[in-house]
Amino acid sequence: MAHPAVRLPRHRLRPPQMPIDTPRALDVLRDGEIEIVGRLLGSSNHAMLCRVRLACPEPGETIVLEAVYKPTAGERPLDDFPDGTLSHREVAAFLVSEAIGWSVVPPTIRRDGPFGDGSLQLWIDIDPAVDVVGMVVEDDRRLRRIAVFDAAVNNTDRNFTLPGRCGSERLFRRGQGLASQSGNRVTAFHDD
Repeated sequence: MAHPAVRLPRHRLRPPQMPIDTPRALDVLRDGEIEIVGRLLGSSNHAMLCRVRLACPEPGETIVLEAVYKPTAGERPLDDFPDGTLSHREVAAFLVSEAIGWSVVPPTIRRDGPFGDGSLQLWIDIDPAVDVVGMVVEDDRRLRRIAVFDAAVNNTDRNFTLPGRCGSERLFRRGQGLASQSGNRVTAFHDD
């Protein structure tokens, strides 16, 4: 079944300023029904925007979250990683982020989806009011935590850090993954 390509979600399924309840988000990601909305343009790993619905027992309401699903079958092979390990590395990055209390990686799990096993990560809305270039030029201190995290987990994906709209001043990494090989990688960051 072909799915349309999407640039951004056309409608929001949760208010953009709603704080993230990580345990609840993990419940929905793990147990909810996945509906594919479309493929994210520019993704090298067949990432798909989806809605995840979890029906709650009465009197609760159905919870609907947006998420990014990356099926292992759509993973682009890399020379420096064993095939089929991206979802493992993305989940590991989330677990490290939570273990150290930084919460810089959105809730991420591995599970079976419409195209088989893969990673499923809570979608974080980008705050259009934030000047991302200005954050770099002005040496925003919040970026240092991201740089340290990237160095600590040996992150190999250089997607820019995106300020999320989730009721806080938190920044989130997108497309992160732990490097699990013994080879060294260089991650540069500036700190006065």
